[in-house]
Amino acid sequence: MSKFTPGPWEFEPTENNRTGDIFTPWEKRNDGVRQRSSVARVFMSSQTNANGNLIAAAPDMYEALELVISYLGLPEDFLEGEEILYFTVTKALIKARGESHD
Repeated sequence: MSKFTPGPWEFEPTENNRTGDIFTPWEKRNDGVRQRSSVARVFMSSQTNANGNLIAAAPDMYEALELVISYLGLPEDFLEGEEILYFTVTKALIKARGESHD
């Protein structure tokens, strides 16, 4: 199991438009106070919104890739063309877990 902050995440540009933050959704604590956690900050550039949305989608994409691996099953059961999909998805998951040394 990876040690990243569980999703879903949300991207929100800051008021000064110099940065954008990736947040967890609002949650109510036991004492009734609503809170959310900042996962990351994106510094503004022409790609900030696109980068922020991509980062915010990371937990969902990770989950989807794990489902692909689960669906594909064992390598000996692959249909034609599934082997390259399996290795591409596996490589992405390894990178997401920080296990890659590329």
